[in-house]
Amino acid sequence: MLRRGSLLALTFLVSTLTVAVAEDRGEWTVVQPSEAPRSLLLWSRPGEARVEVEGKARSYDLADGELLTDIVKTRDGWVAAGRRRDEDGSSRLVVVTADNLGFRRLDRPASEDRVQVRPQLLVRDGRFDGITWLAGGSTGELSVRSRAWTGADWGPLETVSGPGPGSQTGLSVATLKDGESLLVWSAFDGNDDEIRYSLSNGNGWDAPRRLGPGNRVPDVTPTVIATRGGALAAWSRFDGSGYELMIARFRRGRWQPPRSLGAGLFPSFHRMDGRLYLLHRTAEPRGWGVLEIDAGGDERRRSGFLATAPTRPSIALRDGSGIDLHWPERAAARGYWNVP
Repeated sequence: MLRRGSLLALTFLVSTLTVAVAEDRGEWTVVQPSEAPRSLLLWSRPGEARVEVEGKARSYDLADGELLTDIVKTRDGWVAAGRRRDEDGSSRLVVVTADNLGFRRLDRPASEDRVQVRPQLLVRDGRFDGITWLAGGSTGELSVRSRAWTGADWGPLETVSGPGPGSQTGLSVATLKDGESLLVWSAFDGNDDEIRYSLSNGNGWDAPRRLGPGNRVPDVTPTVIATRGGALAAWSRFDGSGYELMIARFRRGRWQPPRSLGAGLFPSFHRMDGRLYLLHRTAEPRGWGVLEIDAGGDERRRSGFLATAPTRPSIALRDGSGIDLHWPERAAARGYWNVP
Protein backbone atom coordinates (compact mmCIF):
# COMPACT_ATOMS: atom_id res chain seq x y z
CA MET A 1 0.00 0.00 0.00
CA LEU A 2 1.20 3.51 -0.74
CA ARG A 3 2.27 5.72 2.12
CA ARG A 4 -0.22 7.88 3.93
CA GLY A 5 -1.52 10.56 1.63
CA SER A 6 1.00 9.75 -1.10
CA LEU A 7 -1.52 8.70 -3.74
CA LEU A 8 -3.73 11.71 -3.17
CA ALA A 9 -0.72 13.97 -3.48
CA LEU A 10 0.27 12.12 -6.65
CA THR A 11 -3.26 12.32 -8.05
CA PHE A 12 -3.45 16.04 -7.27
CA LEU A 13 -0.14 16.53 -9.04
CA VAL A 14 -1.07 14.49 -12.11
CA SER A 15 -4.53 16.03 -12.44
CA THR A 16 -3.07 19.55 -12.44
CA LEU A 17 0.17 18.87 -14.29
CA THR A 18 -1.14 19.12 -17.86
CA VAL A 19 -3.02 22.31 -17.03
CA ALA A 20 0.12 23.73 -15.40
CA VAL A 21 2.21 22.86 -18.46
CA ALA A 22 -0.35 24.45 -20.77
CA GLU A 23 -0.52 27.47 -18.46
CA ASP A 24 3.24 27.95 -18.47
CA ARG A 25 3.23 27.77 -22.26
CA GLY A 26 0.31 30.19 -22.52
CA GLU A 27 -1.81 27.54 -24.26
CA TRP A 28 -5.59 27.46 -24.25
CA THR A 29 -7.44 24.85 -22.20
CA VAL A 30 -11.12 24.10 -22.77
CA VAL A 31 -13.81 23.72 -20.10
CA GLN A 32 -17.08 22.05 -21.09
CA PRO A 33 -19.90 22.07 -18.50
CA SER A 34 -21.61 18.75 -17.89
CA GLU A 35 -25.11 20.21 -18.16
CA ALA A 36 -24.72 22.59 -21.13
CA PRO A 37 -21.94 21.10 -23.26
CA ARG A 38 -23.32 22.20 -26.64
CA SER A 39 -24.39 25.75 -25.82
CA LEU A 40 -21.56 26.92 -23.56
CA LEU A 41 -17.78 26.50 -23.82
CA LEU A 42 -14.91 28.20 -22.01
CA TRP A 43 -11.42 28.59 -23.47
CA SER A 44 -9.03 29.74 -20.80
CA ARG A 45 -5.40 30.69 -20.37
CA PRO A 46 -3.68 32.94 -17.82
CA GLY A 47 -4.96 36.49 -18.09
CA GLU A 48 -7.53 35.75 -20.79
CA ALA A 49 -10.77 33.85 -21.37
CA ARG A 50 -12.99 33.21 -24.37
CA VAL A 51 -16.58 32.13 -23.84
CA GLU A 52 -18.77 30.67 -26.56
CA VAL A 53 -22.53 30.91 -26.05
CA GLU A 54 -24.78 29.28 -28.67
CA GLY A 55 -21.94 29.36 -31.20
CA LYS A 56 -20.99 33.02 -30.63
CA ALA A 57 -17.62 33.61 -28.94
CA ARG A 58 -16.43 36.64 -27.00
CA SER A 59 -13.05 37.34 -25.37
CA TYR A 60 -12.49 38.73 -21.88
CA ASP A 61 -9.36 40.15 -20.27
CA LEU A 62 -8.37 38.90 -16.82
CA ALA A 63 -5.67 40.00 -14.40
CA ASP A 64 -2.18 38.53 -14.65
CA GLY A 65 -2.02 35.04 -13.15
CA GLU A 66 -5.77 34.47 -13.26
CA LEU A 67 -7.07 31.27 -14.85
CA LEU A 68 -10.74 30.23 -15.10
CA THR A 69 -11.39 26.51 -14.54
CA ASP A 70 -15.18 26.12 -14.19
CA ILE A 71 -18.23 27.64 -15.87
CA VAL A 72 -22.00 27.19 -15.55
CA LYS A 73 -24.96 28.48 -17.50
CA THR A 74 -27.59 30.63 -15.80
CA ARG A 75 -30.92 32.08 -16.92
CA ASP A 76 -29.33 35.43 -17.76
CA GLY A 77 -25.86 34.36 -18.89
CA TRP A 78 -23.04 32.49 -17.19
CA VAL A 79 -20.78 32.41 -14.12
CA ALA A 80 -17.16 31.25 -14.19
CA ALA A 81 -14.62 30.62 -11.44
CA GLY A 82 -10.93 29.90 -11.18
CA ARG A 83 -7.92 31.03 -9.24
CA ARG A 84 -5.13 33.55 -9.27
CA ARG A 85 -1.64 32.13 -8.77
CA ASP A 86 0.74 34.51 -7.02
CA GLU A 87 4.52 34.56 -7.16
CA ASP A 88 4.81 33.17 -3.62
CA GLY A 89 2.95 30.00 -4.69
CA SER A 90 -0.35 30.90 -3.06
CA SER A 91 -3.64 30.80 -4.98
CA ARG A 92 -6.87 32.75 -4.47
CA LEU A 93 -10.36 32.24 -5.86
CA VAL A 94 -11.68 34.34 -8.73
CA VAL A 95 -15.37 34.54 -9.71
CA VAL A 96 -16.70 36.45 -12.74
CA THR A 97 -20.09 36.63 -14.44
CA ALA A 98 -21.70 37.92 -17.61
CA ASP A 99 -25.43 38.67 -17.83
CA ASN A 100 -27.77 41.48 -18.84
CA LEU A 101 -25.72 43.83 -16.63
CA GLY A 102 -22.55 43.03 -18.57
CA PHE A 103 -19.28 41.38 -17.56
CA ARG A 104 -18.23 41.93 -13.96
CA ARG A 105 -16.19 40.45 -11.14
CA LEU A 106 -17.79 39.19 -7.92
CA ASP A 107 -16.21 39.68 -4.52
CA ARG A 108 -13.87 36.88 -3.53
CA PRO A 109 -15.69 34.25 -1.45
CA ALA A 110 -12.59 33.64 0.71
CA SER A 111 -9.37 35.36 1.67
CA GLU A 112 -7.79 33.48 4.59
CA ASP A 113 -6.42 30.19 3.21
CA ARG A 114 -3.13 30.26 1.35
CA VAL A 115 -4.23 27.56 -1.10
CA GLN A 116 -7.67 27.91 -2.72
CA VAL A 117 -8.27 25.56 -5.65
CA ARG A 118 -10.82 23.47 -7.55
CA PRO A 119 -13.83 25.85 -7.40
CA GLN A 120 -17.12 24.18 -8.32
CA LEU A 121 -20.15 26.36 -9.07
CA LEU A 122 -23.73 25.53 -8.05
CA VAL A 123 -26.86 26.44 -10.02
CA ARG A 124 -30.44 25.94 -8.81
CA ASP A 125 -33.47 26.66 -11.03
CA GLY A 126 -31.27 28.56 -13.49
CA ARG A 127 -29.83 30.88 -10.83
CA PHE A 128 -26.28 30.96 -9.52
CA ASP A 129 -26.55 29.45 -6.04
CA GLY A 130 -23.05 29.25 -4.59
CA ILE A 131 -19.55 27.84 -4.77
CA THR A 132 -17.54 25.03 -3.21
CA TRP A 133 -13.75 24.72 -3.24
CA LEU A 134 -10.72 23.14 -1.59
CA ALA A 135 -8.68 25.27 0.79
CA GLY A 136 -5.85 25.03 3.28
CA GLY A 137 -2.28 25.93 4.10
CA SER A 138 -0.88 23.47 1.55
CA THR A 139 -2.09 20.87 -0.96
CA GLY A 140 -1.53 18.15 1.65
CA GLU A 141 -4.00 19.59 4.19
CA LEU A 142 -7.01 20.80 2.26
CA SER A 143 -10.54 21.21 3.62
CA VAL A 144 -13.81 21.40 1.65
CA ARG A 145 -15.38 24.87 1.89
CA SER A 146 -18.68 26.30 0.66
CA ARG A 147 -20.54 29.61 0.46
CA ALA A 148 -24.00 30.33 -0.83
CA TRP A 149 -24.71 33.28 -3.16
CA THR A 150 -27.70 35.39 -2.15
CA GLY A 151 -27.95 37.23 -5.46
CA ALA A 152 -26.07 40.22 -4.10
CA ASP A 153 -23.47 38.86 -1.67
CA TRP A 154 -21.93 35.72 -0.19
CA GLY A 155 -23.54 33.87 2.68
CA PRO A 156 -21.64 32.55 5.71
CA LEU A 157 -18.51 30.49 5.11
CA GLU A 158 -19.13 26.79 5.75
CA THR A 159 -16.61 23.99 6.20
CA VAL A 160 -18.16 20.88 4.69
CA SER A 161 -15.21 18.67 5.61
CA GLY A 162 -12.25 19.69 7.71
CA PRO A 163 -8.68 18.41 7.25
CA GLY A 164 -8.15 14.73 8.03
CA PRO A 165 -5.22 12.32 8.19
CA GLY A 166 -4.37 13.24 4.60
CA SER A 167 -5.48 15.56 1.84
CA GLN A 168 -8.80 15.87 0.02
CA THR A 169 -9.24 16.49 -3.69
CA GLY A 170 -11.33 15.73 -6.78
CA LEU A 171 -14.28 17.96 -5.89
CA SER A 172 -17.44 17.69 -8.06
CA VAL A 173 -21.01 18.94 -7.50
CA ALA A 174 -24.47 18.49 -9.06
CA THR A 175 -27.94 19.88 -8.33
CA LEU A 176 -30.51 17.07 -8.17
CA LYS A 177 -34.03 17.24 -9.59
CA ASP A 178 -35.50 17.70 -6.10
CA GLY A 179 -33.34 20.81 -5.60
CA GLU A 180 -30.75 19.26 -3.31
CA SER A 181 -27.06 19.72 -4.05
CA LEU A 182 -24.81 16.65 -4.08
CA LEU A 183 -21.10 17.09 -3.47
CA VAL A 184 -18.53 14.30 -3.96
CA TRP A 185 -14.76 14.23 -3.45
CA SER A 186 -11.88 11.95 -2.56
CA ALA A 187 -10.35 11.88 0.93
CA PHE A 188 -7.57 9.88 2.58
CA ASP A 189 -8.96 8.00 5.62
CA GLY A 190 -5.69 6.85 7.18
CA ASN A 191 -5.39 3.72 5.03
CA ASP A 192 -6.32 4.67 1.48
CA ASP A 193 -8.38 7.17 -0.51
CA GLU A 194 -12.19 6.85 -0.39
CA ILE A 195 -15.02 8.70 -2.15
CA ARG A 196 -17.07 10.83 0.22
CA TYR A 197 -20.26 12.81 -0.30
CA SER A 198 -22.49 15.40 1.32
CA LEU A 199 -25.99 16.73 0.59
CA SER A 200 -27.43 20.21 1.00
CA ASN A 201 -31.00 21.47 0.68
CA GLY A 202 -29.81 25.08 0.79
CA ASN A 203 -29.60 25.23 4.58
CA GLY A 204 -26.14 23.80 5.12
CA TRP A 205 -24.34 20.59 4.23
CA ASP A 206 -24.85 17.21 5.88
CA ALA A 207 -21.96 15.54 7.66
CA PRO A 208 -19.71 13.81 5.08
CA ARG A 209 -20.31 10.10 4.49
CA ARG A 210 -18.49 7.41 2.58
CA LEU A 211 -20.07 6.69 -0.79
CA GLY A 212 -19.60 2.92 -0.68
CA PRO A 213 -18.11 0.12 1.42
CA GLY A 214 -14.55 0.69 2.59
CA ASN A 215 -11.72 -1.07 0.82
CA ARG A 216 -7.92 -1.18 0.77
CA VAL A 217 -7.40 0.40 -2.65
CA PRO A 218 -7.39 4.11 -3.59
CA ASP A 219 -10.54 5.68 -5.12
CA VAL A 220 -9.87 9.10 -6.68
CA THR A 221 -10.97 11.84 -9.14
CA PRO A 222 -14.78 11.54 -8.85
CA THR A 223 -17.35 13.26 -11.04
CA VAL A 224 -21.12 13.48 -10.48
CA ILE A 225 -24.21 14.34 -12.54
CA ALA A 226 -27.93 14.49 -11.76
CA THR A 227 -30.35 12.03 -13.37
CA ARG A 228 -34.14 11.83 -13.43
CA GLY A 229 -34.16 9.41 -10.51
CA GLY A 230 -31.18 10.72 -8.55
CA ALA A 231 -27.54 10.91 -9.67
CA LEU A 232 -24.56 9.01 -11.02
CA ALA A 233 -21.01 9.23 -9.72
CA ALA A 234 -17.94 7.93 -11.53
CA TRP A 235 -14.30 7.79 -10.43
CA SER A 236 -11.00 5.98 -10.92
CA ARG A 237 -9.88 3.09 -8.69
CA PHE A 238 -6.24 2.04 -8.50
CA ASP A 239 -5.86 -1.74 -8.34
CA GLY A 240 -2.10 -1.86 -7.84
CA SER A 241 -1.14 -1.82 -11.51
CA GLY A 242 -3.62 0.48 -13.24
CA TYR A 243 -6.84 2.44 -12.95
CA GLU A 244 -10.38 1.29 -13.70
CA LEU A 245 -13.53 3.37 -14.01
CA MET A 246 -16.08 2.84 -11.26
CA ILE A 247 -19.69 4.00 -11.35
CA ALA A 248 -22.44 4.11 -8.71
CA ARG A 249 -26.07 5.17 -8.81
CA PHE A 250 -27.67 7.43 -6.17
CA ARG A 251 -31.38 6.68 -5.87
CA ARG A 252 -33.94 7.30 -3.15
CA GLY A 253 -31.30 8.73 -0.86
CA ARG A 254 -28.93 5.76 -1.08
CA TRP A 255 -25.97 4.67 -3.19
CA GLN A 256 -26.17 1.35 -4.98
CA PRO A 257 -23.02 -0.83 -4.99
CA PRO A 258 -20.28 0.50 -7.32
CA ARG A 259 -19.54 -1.34 -10.59
CA SER A 260 -16.59 -1.31 -12.99
CA LEU A 261 -16.77 0.10 -16.52
CA GLY A 262 -13.27 -1.03 -17.48
CA ALA A 263 -9.95 0.78 -17.57
CA GLY A 264 -9.90 4.58 -17.45
CA LEU A 265 -8.67 7.76 -15.74
CA PHE A 266 -10.07 11.21 -14.91
CA PRO A 267 -13.75 10.74 -15.93
CA SER A 268 -16.20 13.59 -16.58
CA PHE A 269 -19.94 13.44 -17.34
CA HIS A 270 -21.62 15.30 -20.20
CA ARG A 271 -25.33 15.44 -21.06
CA MET A 272 -26.06 15.94 -24.77
CA ASP A 273 -29.41 15.62 -26.56
CA GLY A 274 -30.88 14.06 -23.43
CA ARG A 275 -28.25 11.31 -23.21
CA LEU A 276 -25.33 10.81 -20.86
CA TYR A 277 -21.70 10.44 -21.90
CA LEU A 278 -18.59 9.73 -19.87
CA LEU A 279 -15.31 11.12 -21.20
CA HIS A 280 -12.16 9.60 -19.75
CA ARG A 281 -8.43 9.26 -20.32
CA THR A 282 -6.89 5.97 -21.43
CA ALA A 283 -3.37 4.83 -20.60
CA GLU A 284 -2.95 1.84 -22.94
CA PRO A 285 -3.22 2.87 -25.67
CA ARG A 286 -2.64 6.50 -24.78
CA GLY A 287 -5.65 8.57 -25.69
CA TRP A 288 -9.28 9.16 -24.72
CA GLY A 289 -12.49 7.18 -24.55
CA VAL A 290 -16.18 8.08 -24.50
CA LEU A 291 -18.92 5.85 -23.07
CA GLU A 292 -22.62 6.42 -23.62
CA ILE A 293 -24.43 5.25 -20.50
CA ASP A 294 -28.06 5.01 -19.43
CA ALA A 295 -29.65 6.50 -16.31
CA GLY A 296 -28.77 3.39 -14.34
CA GLY A 297 -25.08 3.64 -15.18
CA ASP A 298 -24.97 0.77 -17.68
CA GLU A 299 -22.87 1.12 -20.81
CA ARG A 300 -24.74 1.42 -24.11
CA ARG A 301 -21.84 1.95 -26.51
CA ARG A 302 -18.30 3.28 -26.57
CA SER A 303 -15.72 4.97 -28.76
CA GLY A 304 -11.93 5.18 -28.45
CA PHE A 305 -9.38 7.74 -29.64
CA LEU A 306 -5.63 7.66 -30.07
CA ALA A 307 -4.54 11.18 -29.12
CA THR A 308 -1.35 12.63 -27.65
CA ALA A 309 -2.79 16.08 -26.87
CA PRO A 310 -2.00 16.69 -23.18
CA THR A 311 -5.08 18.72 -22.25
CA ARG A 312 -8.70 17.66 -21.89
CA PRO A 313 -10.86 17.98 -25.04
CA SER A 314 -14.48 18.98 -25.51
CA ILE A 315 -16.87 16.48 -27.12
CA ALA A 316 -19.42 16.88 -29.89
CA LEU A 317 -21.89 14.42 -31.42
CA ARG A 318 -21.76 13.84 -35.16
CA ASP A 319 -25.10 13.06 -36.82
CA GLY A 320 -25.67 9.97 -34.69
CA SER A 321 -22.83 8.05 -36.35
CA GLY A 322 -20.02 8.97 -34.01
CA ILE A 323 -18.43 11.53 -31.76
CA ASP A 324 -15.63 14.08 -32.16
CA LEU A 325 -13.09 15.41 -29.69
CA HIS A 326 -11.89 19.01 -30.03
CA TRP A 327 -8.85 20.78 -28.57
CA PRO A 328 -8.06 24.48 -28.85
CA GLU A 329 -5.57 25.12 -31.67
CA ARG A 330 -5.20 21.39 -32.41
CA ALA A 331 -6.71 19.01 -34.93
CA ALA A 332 -9.94 17.31 -33.90
CA ALA A 333 -10.14 13.53 -33.44
CA ARG A 334 -12.99 11.57 -35.02
CA GLY A 335 -14.40 8.46 -33.39
CA TYR A 336 -17.08 5.90 -34.13
CA TRP A 337 -19.28 4.02 -31.73
CA ASN A 338 -18.33 0.53 -30.52
CA VAL A 339 -14.74 0.95 -31.69
CA PRO A 340 -12.27 0.12 -28.86
